[in-house]
Amino acid sequence: MAYSTVRVILRPIKLGFLVNPNDKQALVNAIEINSFLWGGIYNPIIPTFKRTSKRLEDESIKHLTSKEILEGYVG
Repeated sequence: MAYSTVRVILRPIKLGFLVNPNDKQALVNAIEINSFLWGGIYNPIIPTFKRTSKRLEDESIKHLTSKEILEGYVG
């Protein structure tokens, strides 16, 4: 009789949460959902914004639009 071995590696589903940084309830909801998901610590909470914040405008990303920065997170 022939035998074989099968190896299965399970990984959690990776999710990302796009959250308006000015919406505190959306941020709380994303944190709550991540707190009970398997692998939730690895699911990023990504800020969305219409224009680039002055705090984010350093020389390395100054030329990028907010959409391009978001696509860099997701992408």
